[in-house]
Amino acid sequence: MLVVLRALARPWRVMRRARALKDAVVALLRQVLDLQREMGAEMREIHRSGLLTAIRVIEEQQRTHELLAQDNARLEQRLAALERQLADRCAEARAEPDRPAR
Repeated sequence: MLVVLRALARPWRVMRRARALKDAVVALLRQVLDLQREMGAEMREIHRSGLLTAIRVIEEQQRTHELLAQDNARLEQRLAALERQLADRCAEARAEPDRPAR
């Protein structure tokens, strides 16, 4: 009878060991999946923050471009005014040859 019980117990021991190994493998796989999820979340955050930084840089460049365009327009107006003044003075100098130049 003891021999029969031992014979029956051996497969159960093997089954218990197999279940323990299966449980260990499942636990390890869950840990791997958790790590992969965390890595994916971190990568998405890095990507998102990189995109936000790029958007901020582009917005700053646009503001700078607009300011430079305004400065350029102001300087062109100033140049045109100075050219008009110069033309007026030249015309005055031609009109009055006996008057000394300024």
